[in-house]
Amino acid sequence: MTALKKEVESLVSGYFNWLKDETRLKTFDENDNFVSISTPHLDRHNDFLEIVVARSASGFELSDDGYVLGDLEASGCPINTPKRKTILNEVLNGFGVSLNHDVMTVHASSDNFAYRKHSLIQAMLAVNDMFFTASTHVTSFFFEDVRDWLLENDIYAIESANFTGKSGFNHKFDFTIPRSQRYSERYISTINNPNTQSAKNIIMAWEDTRPARPKSAKAYVLLNDQSDKPVPEKVANALREYDMTAVSWAGRQQVVEELRLN
Repeated sequence: MTALKKEVESLVSGYFNWLKDETRLKTFDENDNFVSISTPHLDRHNDFLEIVVARSASGFELSDDGYVLGDLEASGCPINTPKRKTILNEVLNGFGVSLNHDVMTVHASSDNFAYRKHSLIQAMLAVNDMFFTASTHVTSFFFEDVRDWLLENDIYAIESANFTGKSGFNHKFDFTIPRSQRYSERYISTINNPNTQSAKNIIMAWEDTRPARPKSAKAYVLLNDQSDKPVPEKVANALREYDMTAVSWAGRQQVVEELRLN
């Protein structure tokens, strides 16, 4: 085993230990009808995301109890236009998450509980980030901006593809350029609101996925700097430390040719 492989294995192991150690459970009532899971994942307010678990006919029902969309509406970003609803549905469908009266929900059995919990958390984080657009300076969603830009530059990619990592968990990448005879796979993730937590989520997903993909596969992260808030340098540096190509939206043309290659 190489030194690099040992280091990556240690990082992945540390990530899962962190998930376990920082997860907290609490009950809602004496009848034990509901249990709340406090996760170590942070939302845009730096609050820990929570999941509510209840028994169902098929096993368990896990939900965000309406928190994510309720918080966005309270922050001035209601999901009340066809465009926003379409993008929301695309994000949720990518993770296999249902929406019931603004409550994000998944159903799980004892066998797939961990996987379904992981999917719901990733959907909550993705929706939280996707709709971080209350500022009047943002006129369209970043994911859609990136999709249009790829098409305009004849870069043909698969949208919202899932890949199984070394851990067995699935990780969704916003765009994937398939492998050809001359060039390896390229994975493109987008961060609408660049911060430490969003960078950490993508790094962990890539570190888990990379060992299961071809060695020459490359990862790109497009960072939204269209608002008045510049991309923190520490975010871009963290991504580069893990061999991911960090690209600000303003500098996106610099990677057109390497993404267009087929």
